[in-house]
Amino acid sequence: MIERPRDAALAASLAAQDGVETLAAARDDATLVARYRRAWTTVLPSRREAFGLVLAEALACGTPGVGAREGGIPEVIGGEGVGRLHEPGDEKDLAHALLEGLELGGDPAVGAACVAHAQRFDQRRSVAAHLDLYRDLGADG
Repeated sequence: MIERPRDAALAASLAAQDGVETLAAARDDATLVARYRRAWTTVLPSRREAFGLVLAEALACGTPGVGAREGGIPEVIGGEGVGRLHEPGDEKDLAHALLEGLELGGDPAVGAACVAHAQRFDQRRSVAAHLDLYRDLGADG
């Protein structure tokens, strides 16, 4: 899935490529989930992401992710076979990671692994872990 670029010439160039579909931004959760599930991979090429919520959402929908090897992104997709990391600022490494992410998206077993991995970021589990941490810190004080 490629969101529609703001640059009209770039949008026209991308739309002319076989297999590329440009889409307007999703306006509701159901549309977003359907798009994540349709995509072969989700790419978050930004830098210094504290977490990478877009990638966690994609994983929850069964779609592998690609992101920079910095910030919180390695925690979200690293080491579990549910995504690929690239060196920040290295365009060739990003392209290589994207190709590997597309390969992952073609493997039916990866979808189930993505969903299972995303459970680590479930809201209830995260809240419970934070409360446990605060209790532990309070017990030591």
